[in-house]
Amino acid sequence: MQSIEKELLKAKQKIKDAKNLEKQKRYKEAAKAALEAAEILIGVAKNDKVNKKLKEQLQERVGKIIVWVKMLKDAITLESPPKEPEKATMVAYEPEIKSLYIIYEDGTPIYFYVANNMILDPTLVSGALTGISTLIKEITQTGTGVKKIDYGDGEIILEKGKKITIAAFTSSPTQEMRNRITKFIKTFEESYGDVLENWDGNLSKFKNLEEKIKNMLLCRHAHCNNR
Repeated sequence: MQSIEKELLKAKQKIKDAKNLEKQKRYKEAAKAALEAAEILIGVAKNDKVNKKLKEQLQERVGKIIVWVKMLKDAITLESPPKEPEKATMVAYEPEIKSLYIIYEDGTPIYFYVANNMILDPTLVSGALTGISTLIKEITQTGTGVKKIDYGDGEIILEKGKKITIAAFTSSPTQEMRNRITKFIKTFEESYGDVLENWDGNLSKFKNLEEKIKNMLLCRHAHCNNR
């Protein structure tokens, strides 16, 4: 148990460091420290000596850290120079999807979409989401993994296929949105089955992916492919 207590103290110090860095507006460093704390907690939760109650507490703590990291990344965005406004397109969003990530089974991001020209690190976020999904799957032992994570003004919807996971940050979660994501995963894995089987990290192999995502996940007009 001493090693567990030692790891918990290490995680506590990382969180303390992250909070201090946040106060200094060093948001990127704060996010890194917070994720390091989450990784330590995930490692502790996997220990067979940890009881069920503590695992549940660790699950809740890691979930809060993930949300905190997203807020830190949003803070980085606010300090970044604004981009030139893009021309209006025919794509509309209903309900609002703040950001969307397609994550390969090893945690590598295949694609990410962020609304309003926000700037986020897809590797950082997808790695964090993969970590918490794996952790809670082991804790609950349901075999289904995490389906959603609540945060301040919405939810993170998580849907898993055979080779990919989609994570959608949304302020207005609906069953219709989840159905779209499930349908897209099936279509995606059928379209790129050979690529996904032994993917080497080459994103150029996913041809026409942007168009498929807009039509099936983001567009609500009658001409969209999923209508």
